[in-house]
Amino acid sequence: MERMNNLKDNTQLKLIPFLTENPGKEDSYTLCIDANTNDLYKAEDKEVNTSSFLLIFFLVLVFTRVGTVAAGAAVTVIAAGTLASVLFETVYDSNLGGLQDGLDWVGGKIDQAGEVISDGLSAINPMNWAW
Repeated sequence: MERMNNLKDNTQLKLIPFLTENPGKEDSYTLCIDANTNDLYKAEDKEVNTSSFLLIFFLVLVFTRVGTVAAGAAVTVIAAGTLASVLFETVYDSNLGGLQDGLDWVGGKIDQAGEVISDGLSAINPMNWAW
């Protein structure tokens, strides 16, 4: 069990190769000894398929670039939204072009419409009828 824990956390291992069998062949392997614990490990020599390696390499490359672009786009959108908010607040506070007066007038009309609707709903509510 200790050996499996060492394999999971390979920062503790100091492997020193000391025997290689069948080098360059499909069934080759190397025996290594851990300098700290004197445990033996077998490292198999697996050949990596070039096309598989290139496919994985390009997929990792594309996904890391896409992630970078997406993060950059998010920062750009947040910055643009913040700039638009500050610009609108400045124009509203200075009443440039009568923006504040116009929006206050529209807000008053919306409030009046809300009161009319509320009064109408109160009028048809049976709980408010005096019998």
